[in-house]
Amino acid sequence: MPHLDTSTPAGFRAARHRLGWSGRRAAVELGTTQTTISHWETGKHPVCPRAAQALVWRLELERERKAHLASHQRAEGLDVELEAAQQMNAVLQAQRLDADREAARLRQQLRDTQAQLDQLRARQANYERLITELWGTWQPSHARPRRIYSPSAQEAARVLGVELG
Repeated sequence: MPHLDTSTPAGFRAARHRLGWSGRRAAVELGTTQTTISHWETGKHPVCPRAAQALVWRLELERERKAHLASHQRAEGLDVELEAAQQMNAVLQAQRLDADREAARLRQQLRDTQAQLDQLRARQANYERLITELWGTWQPSHARPRRIYSPSAQEAARVLGVELG
């Protein structure tokens, strides 16, 4: 911030406006009347050196206060950002853990499926070997024809102790 010459009417007015003071507040803060402030700003009376110096000090204090407030707000903003980042990190870690568990489950399922496929292939190979071995020995003509009896006939044969057939 460039230094304002508060000993001139224009500099005094600019400093008062920079502080955001009305004429009444400037009078209260500097211990004078609103009319005196008006006269200093119009150039009707020379600006009191004590008031000019007080205005400079207030400007410096205000600048320091704003700088401190800005740094505090930046720090607070960083705290908020840090907290949000930590929360997001926790969520992402939980999602990563879930994804890792799901991947492990799917890998195990794939291994199990592969093992089942290997078992089925072994059983199929065994059946094919048995069929090949037994192909020449099986003769359907030796099979005994079966008659199908009604449930009531089966029950009567059971009660009488007779074998159907």
